[in-house]
Amino acid sequence: MQRVAIFLLAHMATGSLWGASYQKTNDDIIDPILTRNGDVHVYSGSDLKSSVNIDHAYLKNAFLREADLENANMGHVDLRDADLVDANLSNAYMAYGSFRSASMMGVQLESTNLTQAALSDANLYGAYLVKSFFYGANLINANLSHADLDGVTMARADISGANFMGAENFQDTSLDNSAMGWVDAYFHKGNEPIWAHGMSKDWRDNAGIKEMTPGYVPWRTPEPSAVLLVVIGLAMLPRRPQ
Repeated sequence: MQRVAIFLLAHMATGSLWGASYQKTNDDIIDPILTRNGDVHVYSGSDLKSSVNIDHAYLKNAFLREADLENANMGHVDLRDADLVDANLSNAYMAYGSFRSASMMGVQLESTNLTQAALSDANLYGAYLVKSFFYGANLINANLSHADLDGVTMARADISGANFMGAENFQDTSLDNSAMGWVDAYFHKGNEPIWAHGMSKDWRDNAGIKEMTPGYVPWRTPEPSAVLLVVIGLAMLPRRPQ
């Protein structure tokens, strides 16, 4: 009994007993999950892998580089300041999550649901965002340079100060292939995004991007037509597991 107690105390001290692991895209297992500072993370829920359910999980500042979280349920997750470089989050449900200041360079977000997610100051340089859904998301000062935006939905997203330099395939984003495209995406005057080559004033006007008065937050009461567009868009996206 004494030996068991010593064993438990030793492992509690290191955090390895209560910690969780994550699976990388090459199938390697990283155990335990660490913070970006190298400490054992306080998260002790389900091991992170594809199709996992971690709704409302607290993973702030977690080091999850190259994590395989395809098809995961990550609604309302807290991944502020996390390292998700080269992670696979395709087809995941990430609506209402917080990814502020997260490092997400090269992340795979194909067909991922990021409805009203908070991504201010996140670094998505070179991210693969094909058919991802950012309806109403906060992308203030986010770095989307050199990202692939084919078929992305940015409707009603706040893109104030976002960096789109070198972004690709945004021209292919339209109501025809992404339900809502950029309709009513907006930025505040005085914090205009850095536009990619080809994101001209004419293109922005045709796409439905709007410039707003500083401090004004639009879309508090959705119009019936907007609700219909949301339903159409969400019908094509991953659902929260039952």
